Amino acid sequence: MRAFSNLQKSRELHGRLSDLLQGCDIAAVPFFRKRVFRPWVADKIGCEPGTLTTNARLRKTLCLWEQENAPTSSPDTIAIEHWDEDDDEDDSNVVPLFTRLNKGLIRSVDVVVRGKAYDIPMLYWTGGLDEVVCDYLRYLRVKKKHAFSSVGETAKKLRLFRRFQRAYRLKDTDVTDDFLISWQHSMERNGIGLNRRNDCITSVHSFFEWAELTGLLKNHVQIAAKSAYSDELGADYVFPIASKQITVRKKGQTYYTWVSTLIEPGGESSFGKRATPTSKQIERLMLAVSDHSRNSLRNSLLLSWALQTGARVSEILQVRLDDLPSMDEIGEFLDRNPEYLWVVVKRKNCGESKLRVPIDLVLSTLDYLWNDNDRAKIVEQHGECGFVFLSEEGSVLTADSVTRICGRFFEIAEISNANIHRLRARYITEIIEGVLDDLEAKGQSVDLTSDWGETVLTMAKNLMGHSHIMSLRPYLTEIQVRRIREDGTIVPREELERRRLRKELDKALVTRVKHNGQLAEADRLMGAGKMSQAAQMLRVMADDLEASERAATAA
Repeated sequence: MRAFSNLQKSRELHGRLSDLLQGCDIAAVPFFRKRVFRPWVADKIGCEPGTLTTNARLRKTLCLWEQENAPTSSPDTIAIEHWDEDDDEDDSNVVPLFTRLNKGLIRSVDVVVRGKAYDIPMLYWTGGLDEVVCDYLRYLRVKKKHAFSSVGETAKKLRLFRRFQRAYRLKDTDVTDDFLISWQHSMERNGIGLNRRNDCITSVHSFFEWAELTGLLKNHVQIAAKSAYSDELGADYVFPIASKQITVRKKGQTYYTWVSTLIEPGGESSFGKRATPTSKQIERLMLAVSDHSRNSLRNSLLLSWALQTGARVSEILQVRLDDLPSMDEIGEFLDRNPEYLWVVVKRKNCGESKLRVPIDLVLSTLDYLWNDNDRAKIVEQHGECGFVFLSEEGSVLTADSVTRICGRFFEIAEISNANIHRLRARYITEIIEGVLDDLEAKGQSVDLTSDWGETVLTMAKNLMGHSHIMSLRPYLTEIQVRRIREDGTIVPREELERRRLRKELDKALVTRVKHNGQLAEADRLMGAGKMSQAAQMLRVMADDLEASERAATAA
C-alpha cells in the first residue's frame, strides 16, 4: 500500500469498503450506539480505524450506509475479535466500549504527507474523532517534527483535560482561566502531583495558543503584546486565557514565548536539594584526593576547575592542549601579566562561550601536563589525543566517569548529599557574594522593589562568561535572605561571619553550662553511693560530646 499514491490508496480502500457493505450480513455487523464499529471495519478492509474518519470518501460511504441500515438501538458493550486496549487486563473478548471511549482512547494512525509517512496519535470519544485535538497532534508531529513519544504524552495530557471539559459540556470558546483553575484543583484532589499539574496546564495552554494562531479562536488567548492588537480591543481588555511572556535561550539563540500565568510555584527543582560544600569540607575533599595514589593530580585538578571556574563537567572535559600556552609560549604569556585565560567551550543550551580560568589554575594544569607521571604513562601507551583530562584508555574522560570518580572522594571525605556539580554552585555563590561585596564597599543599597537582582546577576554573568542570567537566578534568593536588610542595605560578609562565630560561642557556653551541671549531678550521685546512676549520667554526657564533635567535623 505504501507504494501507491494517496489517491490510489483512497480508491482501493473505498472499493474494499463498498464490497464489504454490499455483501455483509447486517445481523453479523457489530454496531455501537447506532454506528458501525470502526475497528471492525478497519480490520476487514485493511486500514487504521482513524482512516475511516480522516478520509472523506470512506466517511461519507459509511455514514450513508448507516443511515439506511443501522438498528434502532445498539449496545454499549460488544464482543469483538480484534481490539487491543492497553489498559484492558480482562482476558475475555468483551470490551466495555462505552466506558473506554467515554474516557478517551488514543490510537496511532499512519498518515502520508508529501510522500513521507508519519505515525500520529489520535484521540477518540464516543462521538468519534476529536478533530481539533487530532489536528493539533498532527501539527506537532508533521510540522514541528516532534517525536511520536512526545506527541503521545501531549495527547494523554489533552485527553485528561478533555475529560474534564466534556463533563461540563463546555465549548473551547468558553474555556477560561477560571475553568483551568477548577481543573487544577480537580487534579490535585485526584492525587496528581504539582509537576504533572504544571505540565498539563502548559500543554493545554500551548493547545489553545495554537488554536488562536490558526484562527479557531480569536482574542481568546494572549499571544502578543497588547500594543500589537487592534485599538478595538481596548487597553482594559482581559483575555479569557491569560499569558505572560518569558525569554528562552536554546542552542545559542534567544527568543520569546508566551506561557500560562497559572503555573503553580514550588515545583521540584534540583537547586537546594543538594548541599553546597563548606570550606572545611573542601579541605577534607582535597586531602582525600591527594591520599589516593593513582591519578591524584588529575582528579585534584578536575575538582579545582569546577571550583575555580564554575564550569560544568562536560565543559571542563572540552579543554584541549591547544587552549593552553605551550612551553615556548608560556614566557611571553606571563610577561603580559594576565589575570585570567579565556577558554572557548560549548555551553549547555547556549552555544559557544568563554570560560574564565585563573592564572594559578592554568599553571597548575600545565604542571600536570608536563610533569605528571600517570598522564605520561597513558600518553606513552595510547598516544596523545589532544585533550587535557584523559582516561586510562587514552581517550578523553566522560562526564559520567568524572562524576563517579569524584563521588567516591566525596564519600571518603564524609560529605553527604553533594558531588562535583555542587562545587560549581559554590563558585556561583562566591561570584554573586563578591558582586554584593563591591556594592557594599561603595555604600550602595539595593531597592527591593526594583529589578536590582537583574543587575547583580548580569554583573555575575559577565564575570563568569555566561551568556544568560537564567541559570544563576536560583542562587540569588538564598543570598538575598542572608545579606539584604529590609531597608535595602547590604550586610557585610564580615558581619555575617561575626554573627556565625557568636552563635557558635553561645552554643558552646550553653553546652559547657549544661555539662558542668551534669558533672555536678554525677559527683553528687557518687557521693551518695549511687554509682549506677552516676555512670548512666556520665555515659549520656559522653554521647552528647561525641555527637557535638561529629557535627563540628561535618561542618
